[in-house]
Amino acid sequence: MIAKSADAFEVVDAHHHLWSLSAVSYPWLMASGVRRFFGDPEPIQRDYLLSDFRADHGTADVTASVHIQVGAADPLAETRWLAAHAQEARWPMAIVAAADLTAPDLESNLDALTDAAEGRLRGIRQIVARHPSEDGPTPGALLGDRAFARGLEALARRSLSFDLQLTAPLLRRAAILFSAIPGLRTALCHCGSPWSRSTAAMVEWEQGLAAFAEVPGAVAKISGLGMLRPGSSAARLIATMQRHFPADRLMWGSNVPVDALARPWRTLLEEAASRIPLQSRQSIFADTARRFYRP
Repeated sequence: MIAKSADAFEVVDAHHHLWSLSAVSYPWLMASGVRRFFGDPEPIQRDYLLSDFRADHGTADVTASVHIQVGAADPLAETRWLAAHAQEARWPMAIVAAADLTAPDLESNLDALTDAAEGRLRGIRQIVARHPSEDGPTPGALLGDRAFARGLEALARRSLSFDLQLTAPLLRRAAILFSAIPGLRTALCHCGSPWSRSTAAMVEWEQGLAAFAEVPGAVAKISGLGMLRPGSSAARLIATMQRHFPADRLMWGSNVPVDALARPWRTLLEEAASRIPLQSRQSIFADTARRFYRP
C-alpha cells in the first residue's frame, strides 16, 4: 500500500509555510472574500504553526523542513518570528526569506535578515512571476533588470541560495540569466509553474525545464502539486520532472497549508511517493533538501 510505503522513508519537507496572524501581518492571506488562483483561502485564514505542521505528518518520518517566505508585510518581522518559533519548538528548520534584490540597501537588508534568522537563513525568494490572474511583478521584468542580476551575485558571494518562482514560459529566459551568475545555487519552485494544460503550453514547459536543467548549481522542487493540479492527478508533472532532473537534483515540498486546500499533507506525500521509484526516494524526499538547505 502507498500509505505504508510513505512511512518507510525519511522526509525533509523542502517547501512549506507557517504563519501567526497575531505576530506577523500577511495582507494577501487576510483579504476578506477574495478568491485566489489556488482557491478560497478562508479555511487557512488562521494560525498555522509547527504544532499543526507536525500533526499533519501523522506517522511519516519527517526529520526537518524548509520554510519559504509567504508574502508577509515585513520580511524582517516574519524571519524573526520564524526563528523564535522554530527555536521554541526545537525543530530543525531552514529559512528562505523575502528580499528585494534590486533595492539599493540590499546588503544591509541581508545583514538584518541574517541576524533575525539566528543561524537559519539559507536563501532568498523574490517572486519573478505569479499566476496570470494575480497582480504582481510584470512577468519577466526582473530577468532583464541588471540590478536583479547584481542582487543574485550578492547572494552568491554570501553563499545564500535563490528560490525561483516564475511561470513556465519564462524558464528559458531564466536559464540564460541564472547560468551567468557564477557560484549561485538556485532552487526552481513548484515544477516551474506550468499553469496551462494546453498541448502547446505543456511542450513549452518541458522545453523550458530542459533548458533550466542545464543551469549550474540548480535543483528543482516537486512542489505546488495541489495548486497546479487541484482536481486531478499530478502524475505527468512528477514524471516530467524526473525525466529532466536526476534524483540528486530534485526535492519534494508540500507547500502546505496552501496546497492543503486541495489535498492534505499526507495525501500530497503519498501522491508523490507513488510516482517516485524506491531507489530515488531517499534523495528526492530528504537528501537533496538536506544538502541544499542544511536545515
